[in-house]
Amino acid sequence: MDPVWISAQIINAVQSLVTRERHGADPVVISIATIHGGSADNVIPSHVEMTGTMRTLQPETRSRMNHRLVELVKGVAQTFGGSAEVEIEVGYPSLINSDRMVQLVAKTAAELAGAKNLVELAEPSMGGEDFAYYLQKYSGAFFRLGVGPRPSLHADTFDFNDDALELGVQMMANVAINCLKEMP
Repeated sequence: MDPVWISAQIINAVQSLVTRERHGADPVVISIATIHGGSADNVIPSHVEMTGTMRTLQPETRSRMNHRLVELVKGVAQTFGGSAEVEIEVGYPSLINSDRMVQLVAKTAAELAGAKNLVELAEPSMGGEDFAYYLQKYSGAFFRLGVGPRPSLHADTFDFNDDALELGVQMMANVAINCLKEMP
């Protein structure tokens, strides 16, 4: 039994959840991000540990995918003579903005940076963000500042554009002021 080879089969099988077991308009992202096994190049290890992330927009989809992930990983491992333990930590909820607050943030951004610099995402973002916990209790809108053509936020070469700080502070202050103006 070779757990490294089995882990490769699991990774391939996990992608079938994304491509075959989701509904077309309900996106799912599953990424295996780390694989650790063994310490010598000439010895098959006794086990392999893998970690990753799963992102969905709907809680029901997350629950269904969590269940299927456990079944699939254990099933593939058993098929090839191994076994698997699967631990799933519940991550961030989906970030769902309030339509009213999105309009207020967009209006503020257009006033400060110009409407031509405002980019509204065509599709929901699959990013995990702790601000989503606030939005479960309070009306709000998450926005991205847009720091220019830099490496991706999660790239190891990302370098924040300090020139964007002033606009970020202005956005936060003016969103708060505009929100207070709209209150009865």
